[in-house]
Amino acid sequence: MDGLPRPGRLARPLLFVACLSLGLLAAPAVGSAAVETHSFRVPISVQGYEVKQGIAPAPHPSVDGFITEMHTDIVNARGKRIPIQRLMLHHIVFANLARGDSTCEEVTSWDSATRFPAPERFFAAGEERARMVLPPGYGYRLESGDPWGVLYMVMNHRAGTDRAFIEYEVTVDTDPSLRAVEPYWLDVRNCRADPIYNIPGTGEPGSTHVESRDFEVLRGGRIVAGMGHVHGGARGLSITQPACGNRELVRSLPTWG
Repeated sequence: MDGLPRPGRLARPLLFVACLSLGLLAAPAVGSAAVETHSFRVPISVQGYEVKQGIAPAPHPSVDGFITEMHTDIVNARGKRIPIQRLMLHHIVFANLARGDSTCEEVTSWDSATRFPAPERFFAAGEERARMVLPPGYGYRLESGDPWGVLYMVMNHRAGTDRAFIEYEVTVDTDPSLRAVEPYWLDVRNCRADPIYNIPGTGEPGSTHVESRDFEVLRGGRIVAGMGHVHGGARGLSITQPACGNRELVRSLPTWG
């Protein structure tokens, strides 16, 4: 299954960058700030041994504020987490359809030909079940009227059709003094709906293969949080800064569920 090395592995790091700017601060909103956590579910049905890729609308809190935490998993009707040996949430990507992506103007679809405008990808998770937890004072801006979408891949490890829910929790802070972060999605094969790359697979035991890509950030700012996702066979994922002696900024190690 996915834990075995094979061609077509990919890595999907996701960075949150708080952009700095000069200007007048807006007057604080009337009323006290509140922190609330909301839970949502997207139903899924996966046939026996199917690897299902799906796209669905994603409901979100109907408030204006800032997302400070977010996480996701697969659960049954009672809210109990389903083991990975039964259904595996291979990867999932949340996108804000009202905003454009910071690193891709367009995305190439699975047919390697069709291109469509890239929505803003702001949270993703894989087998590692990465949680988005932003440091105090920062948040991803949430507008109550912005439509969200979710792209997911789920693997059914059993012979019969299975039904479950993709559940995700969103923590929102309505404090207007929080600083808004801007998400940057980086990938060695970026701007593709299916950004896989092949590895030679002909090396001696213990050999490695490295794939890298340079990206120039055109806005000044500060990286406040980062997360990553790699697939079976990968040993790790890192982001370095060439302008500062290739210092390492982010390292993500796989935990494989």
